[in-house]
Amino acid sequence: MALEPSDTASPPSRKRRRVTLEGTNDATPITSSSPSKKPLAALPLIHRSKILAVQPGEWKKKSPQMPENIFQILKLLCSCQKGTRVISTGQWTKSLDNALRNHKLTAVAGTGTRATYGQSPSKRFMDDIIKESSRHEGFSANEAGWNCFVHAPLLKEALKLSTMEQFVQLHNVFKKSLAPMATRVDFAYALDTPQLDTGFENLHTIEGMLSYNHTFFEATLSLPICISIETKAHSGSGLRAQTQLGVWAISQHTKLAQLVALKSGRDAVQATTLPALPLLIGVGAEWYLLIASRKDSEHTDFFKCGRIGSTSSHEEILKLVATLQALIHWGSTTFNDWLMQHVVPEKPPSTVSAESP
Repeated sequence: MALEPSDTASPPSRKRRRVTLEGTNDATPITSSSPSKKPLAALPLIHRSKILAVQPGEWKKKSPQMPENIFQILKLLCSCQKGTRVISTGQWTKSLDNALRNHKLTAVAGTGTRATYGQSPSKRFMDDIIKESSRHEGFSANEAGWNCFVHAPLLKEALKLSTMEQFVQLHNVFKKSLAPMATRVDFAYALDTPQLDTGFENLHTIEGMLSYNHTFFEATLSLPICISIETKAHSGSGLRAQTQLGVWAISQHTKLAQLVALKSGRDAVQATTLPALPLLIGVGAEWYLLIASRKDSEHTDFFKCGRIGSTSSHEEILKLVATLQALIHWGSTTFNDWLMQHVVPEKPPSTVSAESP
């Protein structure tokens, strides 16, 4: 069921195990208690994973090994990543300076796809973000500083100017995920629709928890998370962010599989029926995209899409905001439709709480 934006609506202690590292034949004991201290392949998870780099040509043409759900997201973001159609119609002359006006003309969206995602940020807003990014880079600010003055304002503005603002909320997630290993992320975009709210009243309890999600964070129990975001302050910490998001996504796919099994009445769920999960990494001013796809019940592939923008220039902010709004639109349409079909129950649960499949 596709959502239609309205012009008038308002926005509403673990035992250590031994694990074989990817690419080696030796079993290596894991001694770190923090998931973010190790590469994803080195974590004590029964679940397997692999990092796959997306090649330039795969943004427009699907390769045989690429899952369809990954390609659909890449195709959606392709023009944004080329720097084309990242500026909304009508904002070109009234809000951007001469230097930016000399940027390639293909950046203007016309009346096509860009307008369906939302508006571009104003020059004044971008100037403020560029100033704060430069200031925080200048004195090597910590993660809290970047989140407060750069990352959160950017994520909020992208949502505020999105055509899907009324269906999505931005949250600072401060509670950890469930098994296989507890971890957390900094921010998440979560869906908030009347249909999902009604469906939540009929949702089954799984292992004593009533939630669409895989985290104990109360604010999103009834709001399915569609985009997860981890931020870091300094370069060199991107691997840690990738690890945290990887564990987070594995846990989210597991939860979604449980919910699908409950609605379908089947004990097992085909991994390929699960949606791809966009994962965003902000490291200082630089932003990157990772997409998780469940290959089978014990394996997840992570498609490394590379850099998607930064907060250091007008052009890069325009590209980044366009990408964020395209993903928000994907969450409000494709991901929401999947939830309605496969997860949201149509009638109340039985008196006996369901257990994990």
